[in-house]
Amino acid sequence: MLAGLFDESVPQTIDERTAFALRHHIALWDVLASCEIAGASDASIANPLPNNLAVVFDNAPIRCVFTTGKKAAQLYQCFDAPLYPNVTHKALPSTSSANAAMSLDDLVEAYQAILRELM
Repeated sequence: MLAGLFDESVPQTIDERTAFALRHHIALWDVLASCEIAGASDASIANPLPNNLAVVFDNAPIRCVFTTGKKAAQLYQCFDAPLYPNVTHKALPSTSSANAAMSLDDLVEAYQAILRELM
């Protein structure tokens, strides 16, 4: 999704992915450090333990956090947003194949919010 958004080829290796993220000033971090989950069902998440995002926020000029999927947005709002009230949060739709409600074109349109924020 991000490669398409930035009109680049999909990075294949870890080094290429790291270079891509750095080039576009993107940090990727999970909201949760751990949880109990049945398969890949977000609805089954129990005992969530949030990641310590201070590692990122205390070392980089974060202006905006994008979460992907409703559950990630909910968890970020619960655990992290209160700690960083001056950081904008924008919830994006999940790119998971389980999100059959949105076409690729719809997802690309929704993810334009990232480009708008970077300008």
